[in-house]
Amino acid sequence: MQEKACYDKRRDLQQKMHIKDVIDHFPYRQPSVSQIDRYINRQEWKNTNKAADVERAWLPASSTTSNPTLKLDNILKLIKTQVWKGQHIQQD
Repeated sequence: MQEKACYDKRRDLQQKMHIKDVIDHFPYRQPSVSQIDRYINRQEWKNTNKAADVERAWLPASSTTSNPTLKLDNILKLIKTQVWKGQHIQQD
């Protein structure tokens, strides 16, 4: 009976680590279920979670959005260099 408890605990920890690994692989944009499935298949994990479970647990990385100083530094750098993603010059 104790072996089963140890196995269940190990499997639960392993599944949590798998979820964390998938979330870390897709830090900024929420992946689709097919992208998650493809990533899990590439890892060749056994006892894996369903892609829908991983999708529900996914949250965007908030390292730059939670720290206003970093965000301000990034904006100031863009202003200095004038290199903006999607910037187009138009004449009136």
